[in-house]
Amino acid sequence: MDSMPNMKSIRCVSCCFSILLALAGSIGCGNGGMSGATLKSAQEVFDQAIALESSKKYSEILSLLNKVLQDGGLNPDQLSEAYLLRARCHCEAGATSEAEKDLELAEQGAPDPANLHLTRSILLAKLNKVAESKAEMAKAIKINPKLKQLK
Repeated sequence: MDSMPNMKSIRCVSCCFSILLALAGSIGCGNGGMSGATLKSAQEVFDQAIALESSKKYSEILSLLNKVLQDGGLNPDQLSEAYLLRARCHCEAGATSEAEKDLELAEQGAPDPANLHLTRSILLAKLNKVAESKAEMAKAIKINPKLKQLK
């Protein structure tokens, strides 16, 4: 018995690997053909927006998020988090219908569950749905007890 694989087996493995790579790219496991500069820029803008949240400079954050969401380059987790942050900024600006749209977009991805409940709580509070808001905040705190200090 020869322990060396034959050429037909090697071609089959190579073909299967190529198909898997193509599938991974088509379902979002690649960079979508974006340049390294685009990805780096998106990361920098996203990081800026996150850093500004504690300063409550909502209009500046909205500007940054609108740019990065339009230009692209965020990975799926960052994309969900960007929509959640933008929803919170819209809430602070009183644009609850825009916040609802961003919350729906965030839910399509895989956002941090505590952040999702926190954002939903803020939106519900702005809509004067106090009991529902408190229930969402309780869910957020259960997932991430550090959020208790925001209460």
